Amino acid sequence: IAIDGDGHLEVKFNSNGQPIGATSISLSSFLGALVREIVPVTIKDWRKIPLGMKEVLWKSIQVYILRFYALNMKFVEIHLH
Repeated sequence: IAIDGDGHLEVKFNSNGQPIGATSISLSSFLGALVREIVPVTIKDWRKIPLGMKEVLWKSIQVYILRFYALNMKFVEIHLH
């Protein structure tokens, strides 16, 4: 899931698991910014990223998605009442 100002965008993936289509740009932008913040530029190969760093990346993605859904649910509650 990639997120824009209006909600979420469905991202489609090809048979290799790579994001494709116009919405893949939002996903790539989010993930790219996250990786630049956490992973040193000196690491040139994803296979050499320490496990702890991979765990931080994965947890960051999970928190981001959970916060997004929590905000959307709060928005829905406010507008239903």
